[in-house]
Amino acid sequence: SYMQHQYNELFGITCIQECINALIKCACSYLRTSDMPIHMVSLLCGYHNETHFMRQFKKSEQMTPSEYRNRYQYW
Repeated sequence: SYMQHQYNELFGITCIQECINALIKCACSYLRTSDMPIHMVSLLCGYHNETHFMRQFKKSEQMTPSEYRNRYQYW
């Protein structure tokens, strides 16, 4: 817990939130550059529960993974 406290003091974010941010960034990359199904994106990013993935994604990006893909996909 000491390390977590120090990390939060130093970076202004918790270790867990840093990990979640990295997973969401990974998902954003897959959503922009591929047409794989959302459930596959969630699995590749380490989520075993698609609903949990969608909830965290929407909280982070203020839109669903499908909405994100429709707005930012490179095609």
